[in-house]
Amino acid sequence: MASFVGIMTLGLLGICDVLFVLRFFEFEGLKRRILPFIERMVGVALVGLMLLYVRHWISGGFEIDMDSHYNKLLLLNRTQRMASIPFLWSIFAMLLVFPFYLCFEYTELQLILDPTSDYRVLYGICMLIGLVSSVAYALFVLPRGSASQARVLAGLGWMMLTILPSSQLFFFVGFLVAERVLYLPSVGFCLLLSYAMTRIFSYYAYQISTSSSSSSSSSSSSSSSSSSSSSSASPTAVASAKRRQRATFVCAFIVALIWFLLLFYYTRTQVRISDWSSEEALFKSTLAQYPTHSQCIYGLGWNAYVKRRYAEALEWLDQCPKNVRSSS
Repeated sequence: MASFVGIMTLGLLGICDVLFVLRFFEFEGLKRRILPFIERMVGVALVGLMLLYVRHWISGGFEIDMDSHYNKLLLLNRTQRMASIPFLWSIFAMLLVFPFYLCFEYTELQLILDPTSDYRVLYGICMLIGLVSSVAYALFVLPRGSASQARVLAGLGWMMLTILPSSQLFFFVGFLVAERVLYLPSVGFCLLLSYAMTRIFSYYAYQISTSSSSSSSSSSSSSSSSSSSSSSASPTAVASAKRRQRATFVCAFIVALIWFLLLFYYTRTQVRISDWSSEEALFKSTLAQYPTHSQCIYGLGWNAYVKRRYAEALEWLDQCPKNVRSSS
């Protein structure tokens, strides 16, 4: 799966080429830029085919050997799968925005068995609405051929294409949700987040500048008026001052939010680097959040057995039947 996700980056090169190099939405001079674009895409396609051949040669095929313990979608009917797959996409989106409850594999995740009564169906619906709205905003609201449109489309394309191999949409993979497949989609999320923060900050910074100029002009006009009316501030100046104060607060909040997000994402990255330093550390970090994760319990038992810590291995492996009975 990691090889397929890596190969998908070649498609991202094509998207970035279309948006930033070819400038597809700028029709003037497009014919002159088409031929070099085709030559570059032929090279990218040849590299992709070569990587697929190497992957097929190393693994002995493209089929993924799995069972229902690792992918519970295999146990569901078509209606349950149609409701559960968007729900899994919403979990991916939640982990991109708020990567706190990270786990190397969410094998214990409960899927949607009754779409008519399970409220988690709304998670997938909201995620699909947000995705469709973002694509429509980039295509029909933003100026065609602008840098803003290119940035939004590049961010959406980076997220959607890199998550596609593990989306369960075209074929089933050996897990439901996994932390390791979020690394490349997080690049697209960072592009979209930086664009949103920049647009909001620029909007309110422009309000600060315009309100400052309007308040200065109103104060000069009021000073040239009669002395009886100069003692009280004009309504325009008061409104401009309130608007400037509100915009200043929003800009300060955005700056504080950006610093908080940078600190939070950096801290989570450093913590997960230490968690991924060894199998034992990874399994124990998962059990700290999901105490009944049977795969981690078995992994800790097997890891202790390999290291000849047999008493510890028996303690861990003895918990596996208990967790299976409790989960069933």
